[in-house]
Amino acid sequence: MANAKLKPEQQSDAIEFAIARACSRIAPTWPLDQSIAVNPWWQFKDQPYAKTASELSLLANVKGYAPAAFYQKAYADGKITDQSLARAGKRLGVNMPSAQLVSQLKAQNDTPTLTLFSVTVDSAQADQFRGRNAMRWQEEIVHQISQFCAAHFQSLRPMLGRKQGAGGQNSALYGHWLEVTRVDYGLSIVLSAPKLRRLLQELPTNAHHAIAFVIKEMELKQKDIEQFALACLYDIHGWASWVAYRQWQSHTPTGDPYYATNVNANEMRELLAIRMAWEWLVFTYLKRYSEPLFRRSLHDFRVLWQRKPELQAAHQARLFTLQVWSLAQEIEYQRNVERLLTAKKAEPDHAETPWLQAVFCIDVRSEVMRRALEQQHAGIETKGFAGFFGVPLAYQPKGTPFVRSHTPGLLSPALTVAEVLAEPEIEARLQKLNRKARMQTWSYAAPSSFSMVESMGLLYLPKLLKGRVLGHVVNDLSHASEWTINNMSVANESDEVSLEKLTDIAASVLTAMSFDNFAPLVLLVGHSSESQNNLQAAALDCGACCGQSGEVNARVLAQILNHVEVRAGLKARGFSIPEHTEFVAAVHNTTTDQIRLLSPHREENTPLPLAHVFAKAQEVAQSERIANFEPENRHLSAEQKRQLMQARAQDWAQQRPEWGLANNAAFIIAPRAWSKGVNLSGRAFLHDYQAHLDPNQKVLELLMTAPMVVAHWINMQYNLSVCDPIKFGSGNKVLHNAVGGSIGVFEGNGGDLRIGLAQQSVFKGEQCLHTPQRLTVIIAAEQAAIAQVVAQHEVLQQLINNDWLHVLQWQQNGGFTRFYRDQWQQTQIQNEGV
Repeated sequence: MANAKLKPEQQSDAIEFAIARACSRIAPTWPLDQSIAVNPWWQFKDQPYAKTASELSLLANVKGYAPAAFYQKAYADGKITDQSLARAGKRLGVNMPSAQLVSQLKAQNDTPTLTLFSVTVDSAQADQFRGRNAMRWQEEIVHQISQFCAAHFQSLRPMLGRKQGAGGQNSALYGHWLEVTRVDYGLSIVLSAPKLRRLLQELPTNAHHAIAFVIKEMELKQKDIEQFALACLYDIHGWASWVAYRQWQSHTPTGDPYYATNVNANEMRELLAIRMAWEWLVFTYLKRYSEPLFRRSLHDFRVLWQRKPELQAAHQARLFTLQVWSLAQEIEYQRNVERLLTAKKAEPDHAETPWLQAVFCIDVRSEVMRRALEQQHAGIETKGFAGFFGVPLAYQPKGTPFVRSHTPGLLSPALTVAEVLAEPEIEARLQKLNRKARMQTWSYAAPSSFSMVESMGLLYLPKLLKGRVLGHVVNDLSHASEWTINNMSVANESDEVSLEKLTDIAASVLTAMSFDNFAPLVLLVGHSSESQNNLQAAALDCGACCGQSGEVNARVLAQILNHVEVRAGLKARGFSIPEHTEFVAAVHNTTTDQIRLLSPHREENTPLPLAHVFAKAQEVAQSERIANFEPENRHLSAEQKRQLMQARAQDWAQQRPEWGLANNAAFIIAPRAWSKGVNLSGRAFLHDYQAHLDPNQKVLELLMTAPMVVAHWINMQYNLSVCDPIKFGSGNKVLHNAVGGSIGVFEGNGGDLRIGLAQQSVFKGEQCLHTPQRLTVIIAAEQAAIAQVVAQHEVLQQLINNDWLHVLQWQQNGGFTRFYRDQWQQTQIQNEGV
């Protein structure tokens, strides 16, 4: 079985290490109501992107690059040029003409992959002793595990046989699965394997022992165990990702105490034990009851895994061609952006303070709106800032014990906020929330999808006629104007945050926003989406901040910055905020491109009516989005475009209310004056940054370790949802059914838990509306400052040096310089030679 040169205890340690590594490779997926964009390969960041792509291609037929046809079309359309191909080839050590690279691309063929034993049996097309109509082993295995996990993890009702809490015998995932499966008579019928239940009695009741048992019984070689285990987890990748989320939360406080006490630290190993146990069941069933088929299948299985080095080399060679073309596409994009930015003359600083400053989340959808606003008047200035506005908070609806985070998944909230409401308002609010929660729970249950409307009868008719059936209630707020702000770690509501801490927050935020002057009116513009009957609605809100609207964060920050005593404290720290300056919270509806103020403002501070400014900006932004994503509707009038987008927000049958963050490609950290007026086509996250205001690189460090990483997560979620929509996308939105309340979705009524973006979010028919390419980060700072920040953080070194993203320095009135493996490389378009 294992390497004979190792002692038994050494073999055991090596096997344990291999299993632990496999279990550590799965990235988390967040629940529907707290949707966060995640890089599904985040746990592979310690190795190169190309190596990860080839390894997972070999083990699970996973696709990390767009198909060859995608790059062929991009080349034919001029989106990849010979010059960019040559640059990509040189960077990767390839020296061949474009014609040869094109020929290699056209010659792409599938390469055999390693398979699990159950898949080998299915592919043999020889399993006739069970009957022609029997389900394929692998499909039924995934279906059975998936249905069990949905019942085990669901929040709506307890499952038979499950004992709650860490002390219960069957609180562990594997033990519960074994108990339930041993009494499931339906499996033998569905699989046409009447003697299957006998074998279940032979499995160990402990997950650790079960894994060791399967390894021994199947005579798995020690050198293959990590890959075999990872292949097992990728076969049920959706549920493995959910378990990874649970374990992520258990060591990353989020305000939900459940995970601190009710998550088994070995839950991923428990899930792996279930999948490996099924491999043993198929292996042993054939061995005992169909020896000829067993011998053929075992031979095919053994030969395939013996060819692992050869197959790995074949996958690397095949994917290397795609790697060259993928890099060429990214270089082409970088050259185009460099042309746009270097062609623009830097604008002088405002001779006078602008009358309106609007601070937006850096979400790529705000890039279009910011340009649209700036076009309306020379006195309008916009800024970009990380979405949660620097206030790490969790929102607790007044009168309820429930708390939800409004921070990125990489951060934990430090504050708890709640509306200030009178007692009658609290009671009315609770009744409203309870009604909506019951309705949402009812509608999410698969059996009630039709009976709900039938049961409501005529009472539901007005909502049906209006198209408002199941609104997005995740971000249902009371819209109170005043908030209490408490310390997160203290349950006592009277323990409000001190004035000193509020001043610290305000100073930190204003510094990070690069404010050097203040307009009479400063808008803090959060963003939210609007859609009906949409299980993935939260994914269209902030893709970073737990899928929440930015409204709460904007309201709370405005309250802090308008606080008289906080203003006094800021003045003592060197912030000269004029007394007449007011901070006003607002929200950008990314479905309709409407901006709505959340509190009144002094009219004398605005030389133009804000309603007029917002309406004109909305018209410009809507026209651009339609031109980019729906050119067939370009001929519509401005009013028709407005009505079209408004109708989408209210249409319960709408599959694609908006395009979200599709086609994101860059993260730019620079003064807005350097890019103002440049059309970046809604593809760039724009964060304001003034290097001269950050002598110690503290702000730069924050931007590179938090929002830059979050932007990478968003970028990779979109990329892999396009490259491999089967494994990393959630399929057809029309067929979605909610799982366990808000855990995730099934496509139809079974199969694995689906993660990632629905096909309607990235595809329009067969046309791909998101270009899969790695994030390009462009930073306007000194080279030494960028290098110093990278040197201090291992995660940044991994992302940059292992080719997960590109980092370019931007010099004003100059070009880009690439930072890679502690070296600076010239990339300026002025020198087009390679």
